[in-house]
Amino acid sequence: MRQVHTGLVAAVVGLTAVALMMSGCPKTPKTATQTTSISEGRPQGPVTSPPAEVITPPPVVAEERQPEALPVETKVSGLADIYFEFDRSEITPAARTSLEQNAKWLIGHSNTAVTIEGHCDERGTNEYNLALGERRAQAVKRVLVALGVATAKLSTVTYGEEQPVCREHQESCYQKNRRAHFAAR
Repeated sequence: MRQVHTGLVAAVVGLTAVALMMSGCPKTPKTATQTTSISEGRPQGPVTSPPAEVITPPPVVAEERQPEALPVETKVSGLADIYFEFDRSEITPAARTSLEQNAKWLIGHSNTAVTIEGHCDERGTNEYNLALGERRAQAVKRVLVALGVATAKLSTVTYGEEQPVCREHQESCYQKNRRAHFAAR
């Protein structure tokens, strides 16, 4: 009888844990500790101890990633984003003009260091977009250094498709996401 009761307790605890993990909602994670009673009502037969109460921690819920706006102190208002053609990391003539203005601003603000963030639209694999974002950030850095900006003031990071500014599935939106963005460090 003891073995049956122990097996039943293990089965109930296991099923409860699975049910709790599968019932989580990614937009509203559970925060209160949930308590599950092992047996309902009075136990049948002789029992030497009262039924155990199992306290299970709240399930770990994956949160949906939302693009976060940069904190106010990291935005660099004097620098324009640089935009790229689909699946390209080459600097276009229009982007070159913006980079020349950005270089003048950076040279005039000698105590400002920036991180150049490489971004992509959602098309392509995560790995490919991370590599493309890195190529875009490096291309921007090379042009800025050639225009006289100190290398020590510039660093690069790639976000691939992970931080879109627009989520619609159309070309006008994709264009906004294919960019190099400047953040203060």
